[in-house]
Amino acid sequence: MPTFLAGQKLTPARLNLIADKPVTRLILGANQVHNVPSGTVVVSFGGATLEVFDTHNFHSNTVNPSRITPSVPGVYLVTANLWWGGVAGGDRRVLIARNGTDLAASSRIANLSAISISQSVSRLVECNGSLDYIEMRAYQSTTGNVDILGTGSETSTFTTTLEVSWYRSLTS
Repeated sequence: MPTFLAGQKLTPARLNLIADKPVTRLILGANQVHNVPSGTVVVSFGGATLEVFDTHNFHSNTVNPSRITPSVPGVYLVTANLWWGGVAGGDRRVLIARNGTDLAASSRIANLSAISISQSVSRLVECNGSLDYIEMRAYQSTTGNVDILGTGSETSTFTTTLEVSWYRSLTS
């Protein structure tokens, strides 16, 4: 919740932002094949992706569907939850990126058995409200393909999600 200093104005725009905080929650609509052995791919939330919330139109299923581009400047809480299909061996990582650059927080699991497994990572990300965008990235180090699981259903346990919610303004 923002703190206001003596003399600072509580404008209708600030009040509306507090009352109607921007949030985007995406559920991957279908499995996406991670076909870059020992590499990183961007998870694309296009096509059959379910937009559970997109209160301020930060996401498009057709134009740059991997991106959430906040149009309101602020600090955002980003939570990426990725479900991997069951393939034995190698490492798996889920990362959060801003403007195509991986940020420090990531989740790593090594020496996997052939079962489906989920990974989650959260972090605060500053966005300028115009050009900055957020993506989920996935890394795997097997020699073959691994599915990133998507069901397009909010009631399914085994599905990949990305959520970006406004946390606070950039200025006090």
